[in-house]
Amino acid sequence: MSSFQKRVAIPWLLGVMIIVIGYSIIINIERLSYQPEKIILHDIVVATSTKAVNVKAKPVTVKAATTTASLTKKKFDPYAPVLKTYPGINGPETVDLTRVKYPECAAPKTRAGHHPEQIDLVSKIGLIVQEDKDYYDIDGTNEFYISYEVYNCTIPLQGLDGGVDAVTESNLNYNFTYDPTGGQVCNISNVAVGVHVSYLLPRWIYAPVATGKLLDIWNTYSTAIEKHEEHHGSIAKEYGNKLYSYISGLSASRACVSSLGVIETKYNDIINDLNAAQAKYDLDVDHGKKEGVFSFLDDI
Repeated sequence: MSSFQKRVAIPWLLGVMIIVIGYSIIINIERLSYQPEKIILHDIVVATSTKAVNVKAKPVTVKAATTTASLTKKKFDPYAPVLKTYPGINGPETVDLTRVKYPECAAPKTRAGHHPEQIDLVSKIGLIVQEDKDYYDIDGTNEFYISYEVYNCTIPLQGLDGGVDAVTESNLNYNFTYDPTGGQVCNISNVAVGVHVSYLLPRWIYAPVATGKLLDIWNTYSTAIEKHEEHHGSIAKEYGNKLYSYISGLSASRACVSSLGVIETKYNDIINDLNAAQAKYDLDVDHGKKEGVFSFLDDI
């Protein structure tokens, strides 16, 4: 072999050897990389999905609190019943608030303002007071349905967008005899003033047979609202007495007035003062709330 051939052969042999050695190294590396490993599978629950996670041979800690919270989280169901328990006439009653069947208002015709008429004062003397109490029925069997009826089955009043739970109305009138003297009203006698007060209040039909918490709730409400309305009646009687005192004063002093219009003007002034006093009373006590009259809705 010539020296040239030797020079060519040696690099070629070296190249082959390098290739062979390199290949064996690659094989060994690949063998090392495919050494079997112990694989542990952990199921981790995230929200509502479950997936397998490959974790190599080392300890893995999954916080139990996180897993538990995920498992117990409820998915919102708009059709699921919403149940709530309220005091009932025979103990607690459960109402499904998503499927409530609202009843019709009991005896709706009774929810009309009973306008009191003038009292017949013929042959009568003094301050004549007449008070009438009427009721409209509530027939709910638990606090929820009582609340519905009190709120929705109210007394409609002119000038109000909604209704009221109870109403008091009054009518004042007067009568007397006199002598027309020189165009004046003199010798006034036989003075009579009538005050007719009418109340319309809610009445729970199951109150006579109910017991327990619901009866206590109703009694607290009805007692407070009746007391509030009776105070309105007292204001009406107070101003009726003012009218009687004024006309009786003319009679006692034998004073003459220029015309019947003078007494009519005083009457109108007293009526205006009466209305103002009623409005102020409602304002001062927030229509009875400060006296214990409450809305059932506040407790629902």
